[in-house]
Amino acid sequence: MRVLAVDPALRNVGYVVFYDGVLKASGHISAPKDIGDDDGKQVWINKQLARIIKECEIQMMIWEKATGKTRDFNSIKGVFIPLGWMVCLAGVFSLPFYTVTPFQAKEALTGKKRADKSEMIAAAQSQFNISYPEWRGKIVSGKAEHIADAAGVYQAGKNLLKMKGINIDTKA
Repeated sequence: MRVLAVDPALRNVGYVVFYDGVLKASGHISAPKDIGDDDGKQVWINKQLARIIKECEIQMMIWEKATGKTRDFNSIKGVFIPLGWMVCLAGVFSLPFYTVTPFQAKEALTGKKRADKSEMIAAAQSQFNISYPEWRGKIVSGKAEHIADAAGVYQAGKNLLKMKGINIDTKA
């Protein structure tokens, strides 16, 4: 099965693509600064995700859904706009989709529900041999954390689906 796992956000998105349980691609998508408002940035980011869905012939999507008690408008906007776009992408491409919480993603990847960014980055690199963007020989943690979160999303989704009797590590 060809799976796209995403850590969605307004301005920065991490993703991983797995074919039959094997990592085929990973990356970070950041909207150019000159695009302007958040809506324009989301359109740009989702065009990039749509390109990945087409090029990789994705068969399923899994993404992280936010949890907690967000009360201020900007935080709410930062959570729900990207989730709406994820649902739209899945709908446009007629893809089944599943969601996991940040706690599920962290626990699936590290064994700890409250793993920090560095633990997520190290675990994703260790388990999936992910290469992260570097600058002057150092991992760019702001980008790497989104990619690592997407790897955790994949692992948590795989675990969730296994409990439902669905194995995403085999051909569909």
